[in-house]
Amino acid sequence: MEQYFCGTKHALNGRKRAVQPPKPRRNYMTIRRLDIKALLAAGAVATLLLAAPAAQATLIGDTVNCATTGPDHWVCNQASAVVGSGSEFKLSSLGTEVFNVDIGASSIRIDYTGSGDLGTGANERLILSDLDWVGMAGSIIGIANFATANTLRMEASDVAFSAHGVDIDFNSASFSPGAFLSFDLVTRHQVPEPASAVLVGLGMMALAIRRRRATD
Repeated sequence: MEQYFCGTKHALNGRKRAVQPPKPRRNYMTIRRLDIKALLAAGAVATLLLAAPAAQATLIGDTVNCATTGPDHWVCNQASAVVGSGSEFKLSSLGTEVFNVDIGASSIRIDYTGSGDLGTGANERLILSDLDWVGMAGSIIGIANFATANTLRMEASDVAFSAHGVDIDFNSASFSPGAFLSFDLVTRHQVPEPASAVLVGLGMMALAIRRRRATD
């Protein structure tokens, strides 16, 4: 038995022809939104992975060296110390302790502890060296947030720095009771391999999405 529909011959052979459902149309707007959400989520994870190591980098737990230049009476109380809570070094002049040196996670503060005014002489400098970050390798590239109180002739330009040390020049400065100086260390840290791999993965994800759009 043969029947014709719209000019086309169909052999029924006693069976009903299966009706194929229409092919669903892709909702490209939904696909784009999903792609964007996926990229944003991956980007947020990558940002956290990149920021976390730098935030964890610290001088706490590092062994730092202390040295002075100038008159023999201008000395550190010890040659080295492990950075922790409280002051790491004390500076003495003529056998009397006059400064506490407190090294933080990424900062340095020096407090004058004398009861009267103090004037420092030429070439009296404090040198802190072997500053190495625990948790992530890094180097000093500058200082920031320099602050003083009850001091004269102490400025940010009196602080020199290298990749792993600072040199503070006390030349002809004066200090009154309660005086201090402090500053933050501006550092640069190496991006670890896991974070680099995340960035490569993001690039590959973006490329895959572009290819999928091109084939749809």
